[in-house]
Amino acid sequence: MRLELTHGPLDARRLQAIAGLYGEFNRKYRDADFCRRLFDENPCGAALHAFALDGGGEIVGHYAVVPLDVVRDGRRRRAGKGEAFVVRADRRMETISVDGGAPIAIGLAMPLQLYRHALEQGLELVHMIAGPEVGLIHRLTGCREVAVRQPRAGLALRPFAPPPPGRSAWRRAAQTALATGQACASALARAATFPGLGATRCVSGAGLDAAWLARIVADLPAGDGWTLAVDAPLLAWLARTGGLELVALDDGSDDYALVCGRAGEGRVMEVVLWRQRSAGLRPALRLLAAVVRRAGELDDLRVEVPLTAAARDGERAGLRAAARLFCFQEREQAWGMYVRSADRYYLDPGHLRFTPFFYATF
Repeated sequence: MRLELTHGPLDARRLQAIAGLYGEFNRKYRDADFCRRLFDENPCGAALHAFALDGGGEIVGHYAVVPLDVVRDGRRRRAGKGEAFVVRADRRMETISVDGGAPIAIGLAMPLQLYRHALEQGLELVHMIAGPEVGLIHRLTGCREVAVRQPRAGLALRPFAPPPPGRSAWRRAAQTALATGQACASALARAATFPGLGATRCVSGAGLDAAWLARIVADLPAGDGWTLAVDAPLLAWLARTGGLELVALDDGSDDYALVCGRAGEGRVMEVVLWRQRSAGLRPALRLLAAVVRRAGELDDLRVEVPLTAAARDGERAGLRAAARLFCFQEREQAWGMYVRSADRYYLDPGHLRFTPFFYATF
């Protein structure tokens, strides 16, 4: 077993290897062209990769750091996001020696070496989102968890879709019953509120032209601390790679929601940015109803609305009120956010401005 560190662009063999390995866990990655757009066409630069290869040269593990600059107190800094961490199931017990030391598991060696390499290349930090099991590996490689709790509201659209595997028959039945009730109540509320929704439009992919991109960037809130540096080139790349779409009220207003299809247990539409300039509850209701309708057209299972997608207090209040009237279920979600950096500034949760751009698009 050996470890290979490389800097993209990647050849077709390596892209296909990532698609085969990580596509099992995230269906977006099953498409090698998606992997090429994600890892090689990033406006911040091609990704850094760690590959684990067996004695025959077959790729059995992969991890990448995708360059994604951050803004710290108004200044742009080089950073990256850990993505597509995977070791083939039958090789997870394999070990490798790092720096001449005792052999360690390949699943620990890859991030350990990749993080060091990324920081040596001038990145100020590497951040990633992971569940508790994988988070333990990140902590062992020197990352620190930065606690994030996010208020969210969710709506089931297709309650009879297959539930996540591993749940008991009783839990599956209870989940289906609750989701059915929520979906029906929401549909009745939307029908009673808007027998006719009115004109709306959806702009996606190449349709997000320079004027739209400039408007979205101008609407992004500024603030202290650090967050992702979102500009027009990054948004254009996310539209191609992460499936960004813009749902707008076609009535001359500037009200819109930026959404994407988030990978997970089935198809989930995630609201990334909520911008409502029109005053009152009615525009919020119309815009949220348009988002739900678009999710239905795409045959999505759920709509998820992080309330922090509305950065301004008045917008957030309107979004929350509209979600409650449409029977969205509100909850608070903890995200496993991990950071590797020599600068302790990034390890303080009070300095992080967490937004859906950190996780939603890929």
